[in-house]
Amino acid sequence: MNLDELRAVRDDERESGELQPLRPSFYGEARSFVEELEEERNRQFEASDDPLSDPAVERLNDKHNSAAEVLSSIFEHRISKLLTHALTDVVGQAADPPAMTAEEARFYQVVVESIQHTRAAAIEGIDADLPTPPEQEISPDDAEDVEPPSVASEEAPAETDDEPRSGDRILVHIVETVGTILGVDEREYDLAAGDVVSLPVENARALIEREVAEQVEE
Repeated sequence: MNLDELRAVRDDERESGELQPLRPSFYGEARSFVEELEEERNRQFEASDDPLSDPAVERLNDKHNSAAEVLSSIFEHRISKLLTHALTDVVGQAADPPAMTAEEARFYQVVVESIQHTRAAAIEGIDADLPTPPEQEISPDDAEDVEPPSVASEEAPAETDDEPRSGDRILVHIVETVGTILGVDEREYDLAAGDVVSLPVENARALIEREVAEQVEE
């Protein structure tokens, strides 16, 4: 595994609308590669007399960061395609199953089952039998310390704000290839037509206003 291979996989995923075949060990090898780069950088940092201005430290740090960002981009492109394929699978429009790694296959199964259960509950009124959060048990000793919920007065009703605020994220569908952008969260996003990706609200609104993205109602 090396950085050139990671970039080649990312470019293939970016240029194709279908999942590209990956060997079963790809993610494990990629993780090990990124970890090895991090360890090599740390060793150089500790051995250097002036690590903050050492070109070798800077070079290894850049290489590690690049590898981590490319791996993240590969994952996000593939997960976006899997989400789209899972939806078409549930409504009976999917073609052949996509090429998936073991990690992705487990994710895909959970997503398909979740969509099926939610669709049955929403459209057909069938109990989806989805797990519900367990109720919090309060011991008798703690019961006295529990304050009753406050009731808002009629004169001053509690205000709610459903509008996304700075720091929130919006799920969008990319309708036109944008390329790489730098989000306000200081992460890079490689955006290609057909991607479904969660973006910071500021970036998502900008793309929607440019009509290169559409908000996905969650």
